[in-house]
Amino acid sequence: MIVDVSFDFAKVFNTEKFNVVQGQQFTLFTDLAADAPPVKWFSDNDPVLSLTVGGDNANHAEGEATGVGISTILIMDELLTSIKKLTIEVVPEIIEPAVNLGLFTEEPVYK
Repeated sequence: MIVDVSFDFAKVFNTEKFNVVQGQQFTLFTDLAADAPPVKWFSDNDPVLSLTVGGDNANHAEGEATGVGISTILIMDELLTSIKKLTIEVVPEIIEPAVNLGLFTEEPVYK
């Protein structure tokens, strides 16, 4: 099974793990066909995520990062067999790596 995640500002394809900033909303989409048997979504850390499952066969879920921490989501078939595991880490902020360190040099002086 493939799960994509969609934010207001980005869409990520075929993910199993991602970080999201606290307070952000997102949507998780599966590649299940409309006539596929329904699936169940289970989350282990409710203070970290608010998750609302939608669709006729539960093929997508609306999420919001409500608290800092790590949450594991299992998507299970009708026999409660795990068919997909997602790990979502909610962080207070995402710090981009430095492009430069703000250092500069002068022309070398040969002695």
